Amino acid sequence: MPPRRRITKTIRLVAMLMLLETYWLFFSLAGKPAGLVSAATHLPVNLASEVDSVAVHSWRAVPIQIPYTGSLTISAHVQRGNSMTMMLTDGNGLQKLKNHKWGSYLGEFYAPHTADFHHTGRVHPGVYYFVIRDKHVETDSPSLSDVSIEARIEP
Repeated sequence: MPPRRRITKTIRLVAMLMLLETYWLFFSLAGKPAGLVSAATHLPVNLASEVDSVAVHSWRAVPIQIPYTGSLTISAHVQRGNSMTMMLTDGNGLQKLKNHKWGSYLGEFYAPHTADFHHTGRVHPGVYYFVIRDKHVETDSPSLSDVSIEARIEP
C-alpha cells in the first residue's frame, strides 16, 4: 500500500474515533440530571474586589454584572474617612439617583451611615450597582474617603 493511502486511512480512522468519542460524551451526559451540567457553569465567582474613593457630599456606583440567579454577598469597609450610606440598586434606581432624587434599593441591601456593610441575598442575572454615598457636609469631615468593596455570587 502506498504511503499516501496509509495516511488517508489513518486520518479517517482518527476522525471516526473522534466522532465516536463525541457521540459517547453526548449520550453519557444526556441521561444525567441537568444539575450536573449547570453546576459546572454556576461556580462561585468573585465579581468585584476594589477600593474606591468618594468625596464628601458625593456618591459612587460600582457596577456588578450578575451572571446567574444565586446568592450575592457584598462586603464593604470604610478604610479611611467618613461613614457612608450603602445600597444595591438596579438601573432604574441609579437613574433616580442621577436625577438628584434618592434611588431605590433592593431587598435588605441597604445601610445608612455605616463604616462596615455585609449582606447576602438572592438576585437574578443582570447589571446591578452598589452605591456608596457620603452625605457629610464638607466643613466637618475629611474631604475623601476610601471604601473597599467585595462582591461574590454563589449558586
